[in-house]
Amino acid sequence: LERTESNGWDTWHPARGDYRPTWTDDVLEVYGSVDPLAVGLVAQQPGSQGACLARLDTELEVAGDSACVPQVLSPEAPGAVSPQGQWLLNGSLLVDLGEAFGGRADRAVTEVADLPPTVTTPVWLGPDRVLFATADSLVQLWPGRLREGDPDAVEQIPLYGGTLSIVQPG
Repeated sequence: LERTESNGWDTWHPARGDYRPTWTDDVLEVYGSVDPLAVGLVAQQPGSQGACLARLDTELEVAGDSACVPQVLSPEAPGAVSPQGQWLLNGSLLVDLGEAFGGRADRAVTEVADLPPTVTTPVWLGPDRVLFATADSLVQLWPGRLREGDPDAVEQIPLYGGTLSIVQPG
């Protein structure tokens, strides 16, 4: 559960009975699940620089080490984790979660250059292809190709008028 009037996240397990609030302000954003854990942005750890990603258990507790990347991940930027949990797209930043949680956080982030800000939550069309909208374009991105430096890893399709809705496949 995400609190709307201020920062905070909570969980509710209906099988355990009525909801009892136990909000945490340590979790800034939850990007998606990588069974049985979730990937989220947590408050910066003492002595670290940059944002800290963490694998979270079902009670929103950090399950293992967090990964503090030097780039600034934003809880306000739309973000989503790929279906197999390899990638996180947060605004214009692509994070290789294997690198981040594998002790190589300094090499984990690739910026998707020359794009206006993302305005929709990314929709993963498979393990290595994601779709999202900016104010004036639809963008298709192949993360593996981007990390390899392929100039065709990002496809922008201009939008002219109207409103675009992207629906997550079932």
